[in-house]
Amino acid sequence: MTDWPATVVERKMTPRGEIQLHRRGDEYEIVENGVFIMATWNRTSERAMVTMALGRRSVGRGSVGRGRDRSSGRESRGDGWPELRVLVAGLGVGYSLRAALDDPRVGSVDVVEIDENVVAWNRGPLAAYNGAALDDPRVRLHLADFIDWVAEPVDGGAAGDRGSAVDGDRGSAVDGGAAYDLIVMDIDNGPDWLVFDANRRLYEAPALAAVAARTRPGGLVVVWSATRSEPLRERLRSQIGPVTTRVLREEGEPARRLPPTHVYIARKGAVRAEATVRR
Repeated sequence: MTDWPATVVERKMTPRGEIQLHRRGDEYEIVENGVFIMATWNRTSERAMVTMALGRRSVGRGSVGRGRDRSSGRESRGDGWPELRVLVAGLGVGYSLRAALDDPRVGSVDVVEIDENVVAWNRGPLAAYNGAALDDPRVRLHLADFIDWVAEPVDGGAAGDRGSAVDGDRGSAVDGGAAYDLIVMDIDNGPDWLVFDANRRLYEAPALAAVAARTRPGGLVVVWSATRSEPLRERLRSQIGPVTTRVLREEGEPARRLPPTHVYIARKGAVRAEATVRR
């Protein structure tokens, strides 16, 4: 993309190395240790992975009117449907978060992001691109390593109540063992194009099992990958449930010049979850 030169807006050192915010024309990019991570021109896949998943997610009807849903114990919307709870792992430029918030069924979103600079940029120049998503009162932000955060014991308390929440004074905490209807994982570039080798654990069975434990029966786990990965698909199937793969191409310049991305959508089976509860 040498015909579209970049300007370094900000450069920061972190415990994981150097992170930079670039600007190309009217767009922004995030680069870590010299490797491209995310850009505001990655609109298609970052939003589509969420909208596709939410389009597949059905919820049971509970009591009529806002309040506690009798069938699930969750808050319900005015039409009697329980509000959906979403977990976004990796903030990026905020497009996945924005897509979740744009769904009127979503009542709360927990965001886990490891880098405070990414958070600051989302509240700064990137806010104009994601509609100031972090300012939505349904959002609860956790500044933490997702791999460690999701592995913490689910003890019936609210996600993030163990010291990682930085927006704990607003937003909706998640009760009932931090069970989510949708978990979106977009932290690295996928298992075969890692920026940080430590993130390899994210795509391995123990981490995926921990993610499954945070997912409601019938809920969905979505994983973004820059490349196709059959081993990842198989691990998702074995740890969570049936997997659907979608191949997405970005639109517009310069995104359309990039290879297609792969989105893996795993549904947690109700039978598997019930068997676990009985044991």
